[in-house]
Amino acid sequence: MNYGANALVCLHIPVSNLQKSTDFYVNQIGFTLERSPRRGNEGDSNSLLRLGEGPTIFLHETTNVVTLQFQNNTNTFTHAVFEIHTEHIEDFYIKLKSGGVKVGERYDNPGCGKYFDFYDPDGHMMKVCQDWSYFEQ
Repeated sequence: MNYGANALVCLHIPVSNLQKSTDFYVNQIGFTLERSPRRGNEGDSNSLLRLGEGPTIFLHETTNVVTLQFQNNTNTFTHAVFEIHTEHIEDFYIKLKSGGVKVGERYDNPGCGKYFDFYDPDGHMMKVCQDWSYFEQ
């Protein structure tokens, strides 16, 4: 019997404008709206999103937004807190860029995949990946 953790079920993202961020993740990125923005029992305003079969994403409106990225020890690379996957990285990149979303350069990481970074309305950096296995089929 496993008495440890066995699944990642929720992620919580701080946002300054709940409606704007909810619209961004649903309309630009492709998340599914599980619950519309609303005020919770503790006075917290949040919405629930999901991407594919992944964990529930809570967007929480707050005046204390801390961006979700960090530098490695040598300050040569900025890491996103999480990555999302696409099967059509070039098309997704063009869609976001032409839609006015702040995106980084497209780059390849041989043996791993094709990537680019994008930023949500609060400046949270997220990474998009298309795994190499999709090119080998």
